[in-house]
Amino acid sequence: MQVSIKAGQPDHASERIAELIWSTDPVLMNFMFGDISAFRRATAREWPSDAGLICYKQAFVAEANDEIVGLCIGHTTEEYGPNFEAAQRIQSAALRAAEGWHIREALDWMDRLFPAPRDESFYILELAVSENAQGLGLGRKLLGKAVERARQLQCKRLALDVAADNPAVDFYLQLGLEVEIETRVPCLADGFGIGAHLHMSAPLGKLATSLKDI
Repeated sequence: MQVSIKAGQPDHASERIAELIWSTDPVLMNFMFGDISAFRRATAREWPSDAGLICYKQAFVAEANDEIVGLCIGHTTEEYGPNFEAAQRIQSAALRAAEGWHIREALDWMDRLFPAPRDESFYILELAVSENAQGLGLGRKLLGKAVERARQLQCKRLALDVAADNPAVDFYLQLGLEVEIETRVPCLADGFGIGAHLHMSAPLGKLATSLKDI
């Protein structure tokens, strides 16, 4: 499979972007959006925008045979706040009234589940590789692009959050990311099946070396 890594473009297929993101944590995504159709509509509006959490400007994609098979979206700590506010505006416009109300309620729990990254961090919001493209090193290549961008933006660390039972945890540990915080919100776990999540981070220099050595 011939794969190329490219910067995100506004005309990339937003439906495919939505499917990849949904696959990384479907229980959490279902809690946030209710079903994937609502998330597809929100992504269709947000992806081609100039700002937002799921915005092409913050992304790299992996393409094979004109299909998106991998995705990485990241933000500096300074970018995250304004992009979060933009995402709320864009998603509210894309979703029906009841869906918009639901996601605003759900977002109230996210700061309890996901701790804020350290200052001067580059935060990986999404890293996804499709099932048929796994084992090709795409996760490593996408993270390598993220590290390059983080260095250009003068960040010092890379951080991400991942479900504790996600198989990607072993990959992140192999690269040298360390678990800084483990979170479990009883209301989310007992009521919605959203289990423990790990906040992981590492200095950019350490990651750059690991990505070359693997």
